Amino acid sequence: MRRIALIVGLVALAGWALAAFVAPGAALQGWLVGFVAVSCPMLGALASVLIHRLTGGAWGEAFAPELTAAARSTPLLCLYVLPVLFGAPLIYRWAAMPGALDAEVHRYFLNMPLFVLRSVVALIGWSAISLSLSRIAGPRGRLGAGLGLVFHGIAVSVVGVDWVLSVLPGWTSSNFGMDLAVQQLAAAFALAGLLGARRVQAGSIADLTGLLFAAILGLTYLEFMSFLVVWYGDRPPLDAWYLLRAKPPWQTPVWIALALGIVATVALIVRRMIGPRRALQIASAAVLAGLLGYQVWLLAPQFGPACLLPAALALTGMAGLGIAAMGGLPRLARRGETAHAG
Repeated sequence: MRRIALIVGLVALAGWALAAFVAPGAALQGWLVGFVAVSCPMLGALASVLIHRLTGGAWGEAFAPELTAAARSTPLLCLYVLPVLFGAPLIYRWAAMPGALDAEVHRYFLNMPLFVLRSVVALIGWSAISLSLSRIAGPRGRLGAGLGLVFHGIAVSVVGVDWVLSVLPGWTSSNFGMDLAVQQLAAAFALAGLLGARRVQAGSIADLTGLLFAAILGLTYLEFMSFLVVWYGDRPPLDAWYLLRAKPPWQTPVWIALALGIVATVALIVRRMIGPRRALQIASAAVLAGLLGYQVWLLAPQFGPACLLPAALALTGMAGLGIAAMGGLPRLARRGETAHAG
């Protein structure tokens, strides 16, 4: 498993490097899409482990190998973010043409030094939390888990604006931080369900099924309300975000994401008919694929179709190297289980 992941990851990254040589702008834009996608299950797993350390519950014990292993891979994001930071002028219009921004916005928020600083602080903080998970356990670890969740809530709100929303300067969404946090939790629950459904007991499967179902409903509600508020306000600068994504071919990814969300929801509802374990695996796979479609819909329309192939190569490369670096999924799961027990 480790060798296969390493080979696939290296081949994909070599393909991305070739794309970057031919079209550096499109390749870096694709890297951002892949980076956001691969970060979701890692950061979602980190948040879910902190939630479990704070609140308890059988689901966290049962799926600890998958969730803890994914959470412990968070430091890899410090490496994966480098092309985004160094290539920001080819990704973000505000970085290439700072004069196009409002002077106050440029001075106090959207400028390269502060953009880099915010990303570095967030990623170092997340990495420090992930490396401290073995100490955040038991009654004495609840304070640490609570403080970690506070940091996560602030950090995800800030980098959500930096990494995603700033692809269109001037576009704002007050609920996007929560939207991104729910995406991350949904990705983590889906990853845990996909990998761990066969080995856990029925009660824990039911718990994770409920959490995944809640994440699907939460994300649907947040995105619909964001659209409704903007559309009802009838403000052309904000409407432009949705108008671009309603044109061919960009409506396709979100419709696919919606269809996969319906598949996941139906599978969870009829789980007694098809079996709880199979239902959770089907729903988990649909959620992971649907989230990828949704993230493509969020970012790629601002860049154009040329970023899609580099995005696929970047995502495959980052995921492959991540699995290889952590020793492959089976060993990774055992490591997470040992760390949780400690």
